[in-house]
Amino acid sequence: MTKILPKDLKVTIITNSFPVASVIEDHPLIDIIFLGGRLYKSAFTTFGNTTLESIANFKADLYFLGVCSITPENLSCNYQEDAETKRAMMKQSVRIVGLCTSDKFDTESSFIIDKTKSLISL
Repeated sequence: MTKILPKDLKVTIITNSFPVASVIEDHPLIDIIFLGGRLYKSAFTTFGNTTLESIANFKADLYFLGVCSITPENLSCNYQEDAETKRAMMKQSVRIVGLCTSDKFDTESSFIIDKTKSLISL
């Protein structure tokens, strides 16, 4: 999604994802705030207390939530730390949009993030 951002878009993006940051690093008008913390090597994202403390210092107008598993009732993921990070970001966000591929529908993972109804769009 970050690859299709208009070149005249002026926003600040807060992320704990190295892949997201690397795609938008050359965008001329986007400011990036990268959340530090412990590195989750397989996803190349950060998590843990440092990440959660950083999230608490921001208020986001819009959060694009990467969905691992979704049912009509719940959003869930495979790792506790990932669920904690996503919940913290949701708490600090005004609106939440879920991003997922069709293979994520009607699947469940071990750690519940929140209710599916918390999304404004999918």
